[in-house]
Amino acid sequence: MSIRSLCFLIITCLMTTLANAQPGIDWTQTFGREGTEECKAMIQTEDGGFALAGRSDSFGMGRSAFYLVKTNERGEERWSRTYGDERDAICSDIIQTDDGGYVLAGTKGLGTEEMCFRVIRTDGFGEVLWSGEYDLGSTCNCLSICQSNNDGFLLAGWTNGFGEANLDAVVLKISVNGDSLWSRTWDGEEMDYFSNVERTSDGGYLLVGATGSFRGDILSGYAVKLNSEFEEEQSNTFVHNPYNSFNSCIEISRGGYVFAGSTGDHVEDIYDCLLIRTDLESDMSWRREFGGGETDIGLSITETNDRCYLLAGESNSYSGLDNSDIYLVKCDDSGREVWSGTYGGEGYEGSPSVVQLENGCFVMAGTTESFGEGNRDMWLVKTGPDPLLIQGRNEPASPDKYNILSAHPNPFNLQTTISFTLPIASQVSLTVHNDLGQSVATLVNGMSLSGKNEIVWDAKGISAGTYFIRLGDGNGIIGGQRIVLQK
Repeated sequence: MSIRSLCFLIITCLMTTLANAQPGIDWTQTFGREGTEECKAMIQTEDGGFALAGRSDSFGMGRSAFYLVKTNERGEERWSRTYGDERDAICSDIIQTDDGGYVLAGTKGLGTEEMCFRVIRTDGFGEVLWSGEYDLGSTCNCLSICQSNNDGFLLAGWTNGFGEANLDAVVLKISVNGDSLWSRTWDGEEMDYFSNVERTSDGGYLLVGATGSFRGDILSGYAVKLNSEFEEEQSNTFVHNPYNSFNSCIEISRGGYVFAGSTGDHVEDIYDCLLIRTDLESDMSWRREFGGGETDIGLSITETNDRCYLLAGESNSYSGLDNSDIYLVKCDDSGREVWSGTYGGEGYEGSPSVVQLENGCFVMAGTTESFGEGNRDMWLVKTGPDPLLIQGRNEPASPDKYNILSAHPNPFNLQTTISFTLPIASQVSLTVHNDLGQSVATLVNGMSLSGKNEIVWDAKGISAGTYFIRLGDGNGIIGGQRIVLQK
């Protein structure tokens, strides 16, 4: 990592931490050599360390191969393995099995008509126990895997080998030894695919992705619920803009599901991160979009220790450069933004997976061009604890204590109304900062009344751009919000 890149990362994270209350960085690690490595999935392992999975072309084969890196709890590499041959391959997902080993799922034959599902099962040290290749049509792509209730595995992705559509959503069931048992396709008239499969608490399975087969030329977010016998129980489509897709799903502790993805206009090629809470029976409980004037994509969703949600993705709107940064947004149970921030350097950073540790810190893994040895490397980052957890207690700063900032409209032209709620009358400060961390306006500096407070910021004379509003009290920052001024 160059001195210039390191300084850029430190300054960027310090600036956005002050302005937006995102967690700071504790440590980072990169994995790779002179070629290209990409991280597509990361899990916390049973020993407290981490396993990163993706692809590499740096290890002498001349082709892209499955790449697995195992670290300790400090992100220090314990061992790594590559699994490849004469055809390019990429690992898209990883799970740890009850025996401490791993199952890697992805695609082999990239860019050819022989693309097929590929699965590798290893022991706890990455040594191969068995591997399988599964041809489900002329080309097919595996994007996700979960362990099934009877010790086999369920894989999800797409194929264009069945039906009349270019892409059909597909699931494949294999045994614990890798034998192909059955497959099923959802072969609508247009493009359909699954990007994520998860087990649910009732013994069933949840699949999410996108479909173009229900609303003409509109791509809808798509969710299918299977029971424990793999029979379809429910399905629903979700549409708002011409383009909507889901990349990740979780079942939440309060009941129901939260999906993460992207929404926008494929003609203008501008997208926002999309977050939806639903019970599948109705359309949705709420829908939220996050992003700015460029393309922002939601890739994964996690329920946090305080029963809120952490959306992870890629942002071009807030990176400050031509390339994307890793983008984190924490939301409360109503989908309202609590804090957000970006992590990156001068190049591309993206494809994040995130877990939260018991101490409230986050660990995220993705791909970096800014740091490391090669063209791209795997990037593992540990942050400090969630800044908006109450000190000494693992619970959120809920509205009966204070309400995190909101601004409407946002983006805005000239004026926006900033609101916050206090449980009791308090001394607070409300300031606006530019993307260098410099204060450009002080809106409140003194006593504010209990209940809801609203302040109109007139940005006349202020240049268009991204700004950050910060709410503080005598103990530090208690809320932050990014706003975009357009003129």
